[in-house]
Amino acid sequence: MNPQGGLRRSLLCVACVLLIGLSLAVAAEDNVFQPAGELLAGDGSDDHYFGNALAIDGQTAVVGATGWNNNGNAHQGAVYVFTGEAAGWTERAQILAADGAPQQTFGAAVDVDGDTLAVGMTGKLRPVPNFAVNVGAVYVYTGAGATWTEQAVLMPADLVAMNYLGADVALDGDTLLAGAYTSSGAANESAYVFRRAGTTWTQETKLTAPGEAADREFGWAVALHGDVALVGAPGENCCNPSDMTPGVVYVFTRAGNVWSAAGSFAPDDSENGDNFGCAIDFDGQTAVVAACEAYSMTPVPGKAYVFVRDGANWVQQIKLTPDVAGLNFDIDDVALYGSRLVLGASDAPVVIGNWPGAAFVYERAADAWTHTQTLYGRNAQDGDEFGWQVALSADTLMVGAPSKNVLNQDQQGKVHIFGPAIEAAHTLYLPVAVGRPPAPAPADLIVYVDNVDFELDIFTIRADGTGKTNLTNSPEDEYYPRWSPDRQYIAFNSDTSPSGSELWVMNADGSDQRVIPTPGLHMMQNLAWSPDGTKIAFTAYTGTGHPDWDIYVVGVDGSGLTNLTPDLDGETNDPAWSPDGTKIVFRHYPDSQIDLVVINADGSGAMNLTDDEYYENGPDWSPDGQTILFWGGGPGSGDNGSLLIMPAAGGLSQLLLDSATNGRWSSDGAHIVFTGGGGGIFIANADGSNIVPVDESPGASLADW
Repeated sequence: MNPQGGLRRSLLCVACVLLIGLSLAVAAEDNVFQPAGELLAGDGSDDHYFGNALAIDGQTAVVGATGWNNNGNAHQGAVYVFTGEAAGWTERAQILAADGAPQQTFGAAVDVDGDTLAVGMTGKLRPVPNFAVNVGAVYVYTGAGATWTEQAVLMPADLVAMNYLGADVALDGDTLLAGAYTSSGAANESAYVFRRAGTTWTQETKLTAPGEAADREFGWAVALHGDVALVGAPGENCCNPSDMTPGVVYVFTRAGNVWSAAGSFAPDDSENGDNFGCAIDFDGQTAVVAACEAYSMTPVPGKAYVFVRDGANWVQQIKLTPDVAGLNFDIDDVALYGSRLVLGASDAPVVIGNWPGAAFVYERAADAWTHTQTLYGRNAQDGDEFGWQVALSADTLMVGAPSKNVLNQDQQGKVHIFGPAIEAAHTLYLPVAVGRPPAPAPADLIVYVDNVDFELDIFTIRADGTGKTNLTNSPEDEYYPRWSPDRQYIAFNSDTSPSGSELWVMNADGSDQRVIPTPGLHMMQNLAWSPDGTKIAFTAYTGTGHPDWDIYVVGVDGSGLTNLTPDLDGETNDPAWSPDGTKIVFRHYPDSQIDLVVINADGSGAMNLTDDEYYENGPDWSPDGQTILFWGGGPGSGDNGSLLIMPAAGGLSQLLLDSATNGRWSSDGAHIVFTGGGGGIFIANADGSNIVPVDESPGASLADW
């Protein structure tokens, strides 16, 4: 039972606001969760809004995508079913309404309980002779895995135009609760209870707020557990900010098949415009309720409250306000499971001026709730709307980012998966779409850059020159590709940001391209994986004043961004890790001289390997750790376009190849791959003998093997 109130505020305001957007990384205090995967729609496209609704029950997850487009029929909507397996989460089914039509937003809300799935369609029309727009409906399906069958379409006869039935749905066994809050101004705000006998669903009752007051948005959010129903009335008119009331949650209880009003509850510090009741989750004893503060006039974050049921009374246990002072953002969704709860805030900031969203994790001990973790998008971009939806089940947390741009598809959307923190060896370095680790690349596959129509793209090719494959094809340049140690991933740079290049990762076959967040940095380049595959070293600058290039390290999940060379004057560039992961070698350019410097992996102990008038660039540590390959000038070389080797401990360098740059060892150390003096990719034995062309295109360069 996962309320969907926040998103519907945008979807249902008769286009007052279109969806804006969200993705994942971890800022962890207690490491409750770590990234464990990503879900993408198999047929994702522009304005898909995958992740606008979200629910999870055990190993079944359901995702709404209200922007799904059927042959030009925009916002018809679709729902996707995923199952969790040992290898990750796999898309098993796409569900479409049999009578789907444009602008019907099938998938506006979802819930799943065992083998039953409920889907809200807020834009459903009632046909003539009693035609009405946006009446809404709830579709019920039964099944498992890849097979789901429509069991019922629920659409009471007394619905009115703009009732939006299905704005929120909650399932518990054979009982279904659906909100119909209306935006027509009429006193017809309600929530409907349906009950199943065998395979037949019938309306058990219609719930209304006492007094049938209009414009309180009764039914905006709903929650259900056993014979207790909670219905939120956040109290603000979505399209008229001047109408602001604090909001309330109404309680209803069932005896047999008769439902009765059982009071209401609200915070002890209610304020005008709180919008209390915009999202609810309830486990039978404890309820967490968001007060979105959508129109707060002061810069304060949204808040949520925990209430505990004491017989017929509801006692406020705590107010939860994310500890981000002086900033105004909403709480859009809440999720509760056992002693853990999560607040989703789709417009929470990462830094001032960048509002991609966040999820705040709280843990309960006795009657106290403690904020233990804040989760952000890995590639946190302004307008991502990470946290628009949150769903929690046991040790799995899913966070919807329905407006996240995926590759060149605007607002395609993603769902991010978090699992328990794992201290074991790293077997999955990065979140992977649909949760399945990619296959490693063959040992003879080389990744490199080629200039195609004045754009740099990344290609792979076999060492014998066959099988050239284009992995990137964006309007921007992509370059500096590097294999991960397990050859499952390729890290690279891409000029996709207005502020310069960014750090990206993709699977070995080019799929699932995504950004690793590096807030505040610009012009990322010259990267290297740590030997254990958990970190990437790269070059960047802050962009403040004169470019001050430094070596940085970041976790592949976006965590632990660290400057390793803040105290070294001048430019530091071209990092490469030692095979044991304890040291990093790089080029240092403090003035007119370029030398090689080695530091410990934590940035300490800087020591020059070279100190002469020649230029040394692009170092690469041999797999056995004994030798460093680099290019530039050195003893016996007459120019800066030669490959050389030197002992890793320092000492005299030795010319290996003339007219060659950007050399890299093969993973077994038996060969090198390099760029020829006139361009093109070549390979040779480790001693420089037996040179073989691989791709003689003049634009081919920057290879890795």
